[in-house]
Amino acid sequence: MKSYYEEIGQTSTTLNPNSTPEEYADALSRGSKNGGVDEIVDEIPYIKEFLTQYPTGYSMVASEAITSGFGFVSAFPRGSHLAPDISREITRLREDGTLRMLENKWFTYQQSGPPSNDSAPKVLNLQGLRGLFLISGVSMAAALFIFMLYMVHEKMHFTYTMLKLGFIMRFLGREFANAIAI
Repeated sequence: MKSYYEEIGQTSTTLNPNSTPEEYADALSRGSKNGGVDEIVDEIPYIKEFLTQYPTGYSMVASEAITSGFGFVSAFPRGSHLAPDISREITRLREDGTLRMLENKWFTYQQSGPPSNDSAPKVLNLQGLRGLFLISGVSMAAALFIFMLYMVHEKMHFTYTMLKLGFIMRFLGREFANAIAI
């Protein structure tokens, strides 16, 4: 794991080897700015054991592992005659559900109190955006209505101004005609 992080540019000074749940909890609670860490990358069973002892405040983010935990077969040297048999048995145990049952029995963590959805990731969907769409639609309709009122007011003001101008022209026209006739 260390060589992988060094390949992607992480220096060995930013990697902290922790091995016990207590060390995990201490490092996570301190955070990277205080000599701790912001995340822990480890094998799933170790993380589940940590979450068993510290169920609140932490969550696991991981994709489903192929072996649901340890890479058992990789522990054997190449060419070992035990590797195919062990691999076959692990596959059988995984397929018939025994591995999952053992994992749930040994590594399922219990939360204290009622289950909390606080740490569950929030999924953004169309239903979650309906309030935003409603606010946007009402705002747009109000803006359009105000614009239309303004335009009608301007049009009426223009019409009223033209009527006044016409009245003045007629009045001046009569006065002008009377002045010429005298």
